[in-house]
Amino acid sequence: MTNRRAFIKKSSFFTLASLVPGLSIYSAPVFAQTTDYKALVCLFLYGGNDGNNMVIPYSNAGYASYATARGSQANGGLALAKNTLIPLQDAFGQANYALHPGLSPLQQIWQSGQLALLFNAGPLVAPLTRAQYLANAPVPQNLFSHADQQIQWQAAGSSSLAHSGWGGRMADRLDNNAIVLPPMITVATNALFASGNRAQPVTVPASGGLTVNGFQKTVGDTARYLALQQLISAGLTSSDALVAAEAAIQADTLSVASTLNPVLSTTSNVLGAIFSKLTDSLSTQLLAVAKLIESRTKMAAPARQIFFVSLGGFDTHTDQINRQQTLLSQVGNAVAAFYQATVALGVAGQVTTFTMSDFARTLKPNSTRGSDHAWGNHHLIIGGAVKGGFYGSFPSLVLGANDDAGTEGRWIPTTSVEEYGATLATWFGYGANAADMLYAFPQLAKFAPVNLGFV
Repeated sequence: MTNRRAFIKKSSFFTLASLVPGLSIYSAPVFAQTTDYKALVCLFLYGGNDGNNMVIPYSNAGYASYATARGSQANGGLALAKNTLIPLQDAFGQANYALHPGLSPLQQIWQSGQLALLFNAGPLVAPLTRAQYLANAPVPQNLFSHADQQIQWQAAGSSSLAHSGWGGRMADRLDNNAIVLPPMITVATNALFASGNRAQPVTVPASGGLTVNGFQKTVGDTARYLALQQLISAGLTSSDALVAAEAAIQADTLSVASTLNPVLSTTSNVLGAIFSKLTDSLSTQLLAVAKLIESRTKMAAPARQIFFVSLGGFDTHTDQINRQQTLLSQVGNAVAAFYQATVALGVAGQVTTFTMSDFARTLKPNSTRGSDHAWGNHHLIIGGAVKGGFYGSFPSLVLGANDDAGTEGRWIPTTSVEEYGATLATWFGYGANAADMLYAFPQLAKFAPVNLGFV
């Protein structure tokens, strides 16, 4: 008989959405059981977050360079007033960099040493200088394109033709099909990042539970549901591979739904108090992740889990000051609440949250009080195991200088997506041998160091 897991993976005609809305098809891969628990939480900022206004030089000379290049808001520029910034002080009380004011809730996490900032990371074919770039050295496909660079970030590669993400590929190598829940869970959206070549994620709603269409309320509903279960049981033993595969999909779906539904549809007092005043989309997604982590033992969850959440709206070609204030305020409040939740649940050192985004935006403002598509960007990493500080190389904020791909402040990345991801993967416990690490990050051998040391 055809292997049912392989058949399920290859079959595209059947969708679980017809049975349980919001629950995506998956092939039930899971991590091998270990004695400890760790989780990665990827926060993707869709549209291209302007990292130049997320992390700002705070020294007198650094801020002066920033303010000159960005221009005053009175004249249509994007420079944030220095007295509104959130300084990131070192152990000696000095601050060379500061955060956007919307991220003020993260200042306490910085002070406790659990926030790291990675400077100027992005997709690369190989390490690249400005001179090489101007001499037409190989670069990722379709630079400065939303769709292409979203793929390159999530797939960890320079090609726009990838069909799997680096989170999903890690799941490919660590599964043993031993328990119900897969390691990959996305909240409210599907994502390439979470899709492996074999392993596929479960997609859960940001709020509310999972229900089965047509089987919610009446006595008749209950009878039909029992009949469905009987049909599935009979189908699993069918000699027809197609029937058996369909039954296996439905059986897995109902099993996952029955496991997740009571967790997602209720909120504990601990988490309710932390998220009580936060109702935006990102906070709701991270609350769902916190619920799943809180109930991991009760659900017999795998010892390694990867979650994907997202926030859109960062394509700020116009009115960037106001739009980014709203968006980064959501990020600051939601991420701080989620970190507080991990502390309350006793797993802060076992959960690491990190950001990704399409690309940065030009340092030079455009003519509509916004900024345009760029390349290398700055990112946040938060968690109890994080070694707080600054990592990577901060670009020179001089238009047309050595870090600029042109003349508008499009930073050539000095850290690759592969180095960023491999550092997280190493902490996660993935990649004990080189072959596994190269499976998740095929271009990793081109870059060094492979561990940036922030976690």
